[in-house]
Amino acid sequence: MKKYTVIKYLMLLLLFTGLAYAQSHGLYALMYNIQRVCKAYQIDVGMQDIRVEKDFEDNLVLILKLDARRTNYNSTMMTGFFAVAKAIRMTPNSPEIDKVSLEISVADRQSNVIFSTVALEDLILLENGSITPAEFRKKIESM
Repeated sequence: MKKYTVIKYLMLLLLFTGLAYAQSHGLYALMYNIQRVCKAYQIDVGMQDIRVEKDFEDNLVLILKLDARRTNYNSTMMTGFFAVAKAIRMTPNSPEIDKVSLEISVADRQSNVIFSTVALEDLILLENGSITPAEFRKKIESM
């Protein structure tokens, strides 16, 4: 009887250490950090709003879905990109993301969805302060 109890506790310990490891490494940790940073900037993001896909050139693209009003589209876009860059920096073993794309739903009389994509290198430059937000917007418009 004691043998099964010990095995049961060892299995539970193994399960919890596996969950703790998963929260500190990989895609789940990146998604969790994006969610935390967006919450700090008062943007509601759920796990269902973050996904990673491959594009036609086999690059990994992180897609973040956000909601905005017609009057705050630009600030929502810049905050979303900055939050993703900060979360990538916070996650030590994040997947090798090549591009970041925002899918912003703008509430108006008609429902509009605006996509903005940027390379990860430009995003890191924005987060470091190496380029200004105006230069960053020009890079987004050129893509």
